[in-house]
Amino acid sequence: VSVNSNRPKSPFKPLDKIIDISANDKIKISPGYKYWATKHNLTAMAETINQVRNEGLKSRSQLEKALQEKASEIQKLLTDIKEIENNIDSKNQTMENRYIIEQYKEIHKYAKENPEDKAFLNEYGPQLMLYKKAVAESFKDSNVLPTTKQIYEDLENLHIKKESLIEKLNQSRQEQDRLYKYKKNYDNYLGKEVER
Repeated sequence: VSVNSNRPKSPFKPLDKIIDISANDKIKISPGYKYWATKHNLTAMAETINQVRNEGLKSRSQLEKALQEKASEIQKLLTDIKEIENNIDSKNQTMENRYIIEQYKEIHKYAKENPEDKAFLNEYGPQLMLYKKAVAESFKDSNVLPTTKQIYEDLENLHIKKESLIEKLNQSRQEQDRLYKYKKNYDNYLGKEVER
């Protein structure tokens, strides 16, 4: 029983690696394996060249330039993701500050109205310090404390942006890996294997 798959075929099939004929011990003792390896390398290199041409790259220098551009794109995406994560942390801190302000507002109000009540101040000193710190952090950039709904909406938007950037990052990394395989096959076939 055969199952028909409706999945679209990948435009790029996996590349075979080039076999290093000069350094392989099997090739030295088996002429049949040497013949097969030579044929395999020619086929793999032809497939590599075809896929590189399908990418729109006409030369090895264009391939290296595309690799550099892809690395720059990945670095920019990582920077953008880090910036969004910092914004998310900031929004979470704002939410926590808002909670602290709401929770200890009455304590602060009583302490402000009754500054001579030392027993109260001693008992609720840590809460008052938390309240003052939360107020200072919350109002240092703006005179208005954002609503909980507004903070949740901002967080949701930031998470959506982060997810889309992560998708782009994964796609860019796959493209970079594919380009690197092309370059590695070129280098191996031409006998110029370079350390990455």
